[in-house]
Amino acid sequence: MAFPDFIGVAGTVSTAKVTSLDVSIPGGGANDGNLLILVMCAEGPTGAVNTPTGWFDAGSSGGNGPLRWATYARKSNGTDGSTVAVTWSTSAYVAAQCFQWYNWGGTLSTDVDIADATGNSTTPDAPSVTAGWGSADNWWGYVSCSANDGATMSTWASNYILNQTSTVNTNGGSNDQCAVHSQHQKLASGSHDPGTQTLSQSQNWAALHFVIEPGSSGSALITDSNLPAGALTLTGQTPTALRSLLSNLPTVRRRMPPVWGIRPRAATGRRAA
Repeated sequence: MAFPDFIGVAGTVSTAKVTSLDVSIPGGGANDGNLLILVMCAEGPTGAVNTPTGWFDAGSSGGNGPLRWATYARKSNGTDGSTVAVTWSTSAYVAAQCFQWYNWGGTLSTDVDIADATGNSTTPDAPSVTAGWGSADNWWGYVSCSANDGATMSTWASNYILNQTSTVNTNGGSNDQCAVHSQHQKLASGSHDPGTQTLSQSQNWAALHFVIEPGSSGSALITDSNLPAGALTLTGQTPTALRSLLSNLPTVRRRMPPVWGIRPRAATGRRAA
């Protein structure tokens, strides 16, 4: 068993007060069986958010002062397009993020667990989550939604170093803005408490913590401890350093996909006889 494979995150904001938003799906669509999770937050609307067609309530939604948030999940049947439409009854400024994985457990009701907490401060504090299936190569996600002003992220929660992404809607005036901040980690554990994030200013917030069960195949986590003897140490390597190292692998780079937006160059030098 290995960790679920993360395809990406896509953020979307409204440019005005609206009652619907077409939220982008990462990758421009989804293959049959892939897992999609959508988190949206809005500043000021009343009433519930309508569940998108073909999606399911992921178990975290509600209101906290001017904040309204909702979380939905879907196991794709391969027909998803580049966006999903979300609607609600009262016009508001909205920010949303959508995530996508493959090589996960495959059943929404048993292979995704989520918990949330709310508050009004600079420090969203998501609760601990225990995976119903126990310890495995689990994927852990931490998402905070906030409303009032367009608070930026000052300090991310420690250890959740993967795909740290902020989607902030500042199209409204002061006290009419909202934001979604997300971060992730791979951790072979059955329970975890993610700690706190720190926002740039005090906000009404909801902090979500979820865990995804791995499927029968997926990507192994590469760390210093499981690299072969004599291999490059990963600790402390920056993206710039890794790009430089990858550009000097002439026998490999022709077969590798672009890394961090860098297209691999043609190999140079003599071939082995």
